[in-house]
Amino acid sequence: MAVPALHLDWIDALTMIRRLVIFVLPALMGLSHAQQAAPSGTREVVAIPGPTNLQEIFYHAYRDIIEGNRRDLQEHRRLAENYRKAAEALAQQRPVDAKRVRDLRAIAILCDRLAAENQAVLEAFERGTTGPAMRDAMKQILVLEKLLSEAINQPVRREWLTFQEVDEFEERGGTYRTRRPGVLPYRRADWRVKGRAG
Repeated sequence: MAVPALHLDWIDALTMIRRLVIFVLPALMGLSHAQQAAPSGTREVVAIPGPTNLQEIFYHAYRDIIEGNRRDLQEHRRLAENYRKAAEALAQQRPVDAKRVRDLRAIAILCDRLAAENQAVLEAFERGTTGPAMRDAMKQILVLEKLLSEAINQPVRREWLTFQEVDEFEERGGTYRTRRPGVLPYRRADWRVKGRAG
């Protein structure tokens, strides 16, 4: 897959640098500490496998968000279509349960809106930016997921985390652990918050 060209405004650049320093630098520092701890006769140069140019590093670092949004985009489109079909089937039955038909159509619309926000996040990554458009889309995803959760009476779960959720985990004293060098911890399974998984 071709990696998109990278165009950063200064806020995007600062955000990316901050996240790379907070999440990636400690892992790289751990490598150098391990090398320094080795007896002087056994030191060797270690080439870190992975991306080599800025676009590849950007894509690799935010991989969990990109892949998660791709999966969610397909899932939300599928759910929207299923709820639309269920609403139409229910509308054909007699007597018509108009409230239930309205509810199913409203859920389909929520799924469509979630898919649109997933698409907005992916388009922002294709432009190579983590700017306001992406942050707004992520905030909107959180709002829409809450509405969908209330509408279907069950929690909506996803594997990836928004910038806001990672910031909240950090504020609550959360810790992360990832064995994937260069990948920022935007996967829910990477986080522990006060003794429990994120």
